[in-house]
This record gives sequence, structure tokens and C-alpha cells, in this order.
Amino acid sequence: MHDFRRTVKEVIRVVKVCESTLRKRLTEFEDTPTSQLTIDEFMKIDLEEECDPPSFTAGQKKLKIQQLEKALSKKLEDFEGEISSYQDEIEIELENSRPKAKESLLGPLPTAASLGITESIKDSRKS
Repeated sequence: MHDFRRTVKEVIRVVKVCESTLRKRLTEFEDTPTSQLTIDEFMKIDLEEECDPPSFTAGQKKLKIQQLEKALSKKLEDFEGEISSYQDEIEIELENSRPKAKESLLGPLPTAASLGITESIKDSRKS
């Protein structure tokens, strides 16, 4: 700048960043309106529009995405709870609509005592 040619190594030594950081910042600068100006325009024109550094806007986007994911997760939990309650209601209705098991058409089954054969059963066990 200012008619002085500098190598990448000289810039790195002065600004005290590694080459990959310098390249990343230059790539980010390409995404700004200022990068479209010539050197003369850059020195003379003061752009009315300001913009945040790309690393800042990327952080803002990441934060917004996290907030949206959290909100969607909460809504999903609410819907799952609602679906679960509907499933429970459906199962209750199905259970209530099924025909109840009635006693045998002949009535309750007789027991050995009611038939009076308890003694004969005891006798058959002894032998």
C-alpha cells in the first residue's frame, strides 16, 4: 500500500499472524463492498454503508442457528407429548369399545366340592 511493495512474509512479520490467517482475512475482505473499490477510490471515497467483519457475522449466524435449533427442539418435545396423550386416549377408547368377555354361556364351572366328589379325589391320590 502507498506505493510500497511488500511480500507475504514481510506482512506476516509486521502484523504477527500466520499465513493462513492472513489469507483467510483477505478472502473475507473479498466479500465486503470495499473490496470492489480501486486503490484511488479507496483513498478518496468514504462508503456510507458499514458492514461487520465476516467472522462476526458468521458468529451471529451460528448463534441464531443454535437458538432456532433449541426452539425447534422444544416444539418437537411439545408435539411428541401431545401425540403421546392422543395415543393414550385412542388406546383407552379402543379398550372401552372392545366387547367384554362374558361368563361362559353355561355359567361358572363347577368345582369338585360342588359336585361332591372331593372324597373320591382324595382316595385316588392315596392309591
